[in-house]
Amino acid sequence: MSNESGEYEVYVRSFPHGTGKWRISSGHGGYPSWSRNGRELFLISLGSTPRLMAVSYSTAGEAFAPEPPRVFSRKIIHFGTTRGYDPTPDGKQVIALTAAEDMPGGNERIEFLLNFFGDLHRRLP
Repeated sequence: MSNESGEYEVYVRSFPHGTGKWRISSGHGGYPSWSRNGRELFLISLGSTPRLMAVSYSTAGEAFAPEPPRVFSRKIIHFGTTRGYDPTPDGKQVIALTAAEDMPGGNERIEFLLNFFGDLHRRLP
């Protein structure tokens, strides 16, 4: 992510040599995350309404060929300082923070299970 163009954009560079550089976002983009399945790059479109974008790509040697970004989700909260989402390992879903009014059924509860294995050990002989 860089603002070298005057706006934040997402770029990909070849590694380890850094010989290639490709702009991935199309106007105000940031907070990228690679999918773990190795087929997509996710980023947030930072326009007036934040959207989660997905970019499929292919590689050949050090060449990188991105497809145009497509909307993955229109219901994402952008904090301005960090990424509020994480792709699942299969790349088909994303865990993201969304506004409470976007939740079906008005569910506004989060549960955390701490010390799962300790509790399981205690309950099962």
